[in-house]
Amino acid sequence: MIKKLLAIIVLVTVASLSIAGCTVSTTSPSNNGSVSPASPSSNDHSSHFTAAYSVDTIASSPFTKTTIGGHDTYVGTVEDLAKTKIYTTTIEVMPSESAAQNLYSSHILEKTNDGYMPTSTPKDAVTGSGGQIGYAVATWGGYKPISSENVPVYLISYSQDPEAGWIVTSMTTNSMVPA
Repeated sequence: MIKKLLAIIVLVTVASLSIAGCTVSTTSPSNNGSVSPASPSSNDHSSHFTAAYSVDTIASSPFTKTTIGGHDTYVGTVEDLAKTKIYTTTIEVMPSESAAQNLYSSHILEKTNDGYMPTSTPKDAVTGSGGQIGYAVATWGGYKPISSENVPVYLISYSQDPEAGWIVTSMTTNSMVPA
């Protein structure tokens, strides 16, 4: 049952990141300290992110802009085309690659401390089309083993978006395990 669950989570991870147009870079990002939040900007990328997630998925609620932790954050819900899974998707705009990497690492630490088990590690190979959201520098997926019926899944990546700059994208859903 656990092997079946892990296979599903890996498939969801690859599919989600492929939908987002992500792939792995072979360069090693620099890490120079703590997360540096971007200043909130007057730019609004809500329609850009909604359009990007409307290509191979359904943006079931448009992305809306808010400010969290001193930086622009966009939140929306995305469904797969079969309408079997709904992902709450959060995109955080960061001022630099190192700030994105640090926030990404911080989110992974929070999830592992909350009991999430990794299904992949940063820099695992993920293929994709390299579409609107950019190329993922690193990706991570995890699940929280609560029951065999309803398993929370968490997916995260960081990348450089052609319009918004450096972003950290996280997606959460509850995955139903097939019998």
